Amino acid sequence: MLNVRIDYIRLDQAVETIVGWLKKPGKYFVVTPNPEMVVDAHFDGEFRKVLNSSDLAIPDSSRLGWGSYVRGQENIFLRLIYSPLFIFPQLLPRFAYPRTTGVDLMEELLSLSEEKAFRTAYLGGSKRVADKLSKCLRLKYPKLKIVFCSGNMLVNEEGMIYIDSERNKMTQSKNISPVADIENRFNHHQLIEKIDILFVAFGHKKQEKWMYKNLSRLNTKVMVGVGGSFDYLAGEVPRAPQILRQAGLEWLFRIVIQPWRIKRFWKLIYYVYMVLFSK
Repeated sequence: MLNVRIDYIRLDQAVETIVGWLKKPGKYFVVTPNPEMVVDAHFDGEFRKVLNSSDLAIPDSSRLGWGSYVRGQENIFLRLIYSPLFIFPQLLPRFAYPRTTGVDLMEELLSLSEEKAFRTAYLGGSKRVADKLSKCLRLKYPKLKIVFCSGNMLVNEEGMIYIDSERNKMTQSKNISPVADIENRFNHHQLIEKIDILFVAFGHKKQEKWMYKNLSRLNTKVMVGVGGSFDYLAGEVPRAPQILRQAGLEWLFRIVIQPWRIKRFWKLIYYVYMVLFSK
């Protein structure tokens, strides 16, 4: 899709693939592209390279199906006719595309991890959210093996770790600045442990670049970028009602409860433009 690889794969197939990886040699990382990420990849060649280097790119939006179908129409007038259906891509079966959100994927993997005793870890979000997430997971999945649940790191647009001293006592600086020795110490004390699945939630682009740069360094089998899933599972942010999710309007619900997201709305508009008019 616009030079970004998207795997046509359902949730059950994705989970089966990831579990299969845990039984054989190698290290793997998973991304969940959506239209906003496709637009970011258009302007950021390194990000595009990272997405296309992933071992699994799970579609996180039914609008990728809309885009795939419309891009297949060579006639510009047909493309324009189909353009309003960007809002409700589920209305036409020809737009059918498997959609798996990061939080749905994460919940399926958590359930299986508890059942099969996989060692899991959680990295990203604020310290408060991480603390709440740890408590919620232990209540919902009492037998789940949690190596750590940490929210004390910030990551920049290049996937490099920054430390905020006001929320983390690991540095004395009052400013947010890159400190490689702190990253090394964190990795030494926590990430050196064997982890089957590491869930990473720094926000898209940041988390994908961080996974790409650090997968080979850590004793981790599979990394999965899950965006804002920690907020949902920790009870910080409510999910849209099922009927809105099925209608493909979860994004609208998120804008209503988190109005600051409206500033990113231009990326959806630009995605439509690229689908309709780019070669």
